Amino acid sequence: MTELSSSIRIQAHRANIERYRKLLAGRLTRVEREYVMRRIAEERAGLRRLEDGADDRPAPPWCAGNPLAEREQRNAAAMTPGVRATLIRIQQRVVEHYNRLLRQNMSDQERSAIREKLARAESVLSELLTDRIAA
Repeated sequence: MTELSSSIRIQAHRANIERYRKLLAGRLTRVEREYVMRRIAEERAGLRRLEDGADDRPAPPWCAGNPLAEREQRNAAAMTPGVRATLIRIQQRVVEHYNRLLRQNMSDQERSAIREKLARAESVLSELLTDRIAA
């Protein structure tokens, strides 16, 4: 991974952690609080991996085939509209971030990994938007 893309990803993780911390300052249900805290932990783990120079990130819980996917889907359905809207905006920024990374100079292997992450991020965004329409 190039130093520039690593630096951008580190900044993105830090920005996401800060946004999630702001969410925690508001009124959340237990389910919402658990979800946001889990996302903070995932972002911190990703940040640590990048800072340590390793990026063999485990698949997030919303990936296909993961037994936690149904629980995540139920949690998303239980969110208040304000929290869901915030999570949608955050996920949109994640998608924009991966699209920016794809425009940079990188190896085919890095590009393939970013495309996979972009597909997952778009899938999560789609689920959040579908849940919002259904709610």
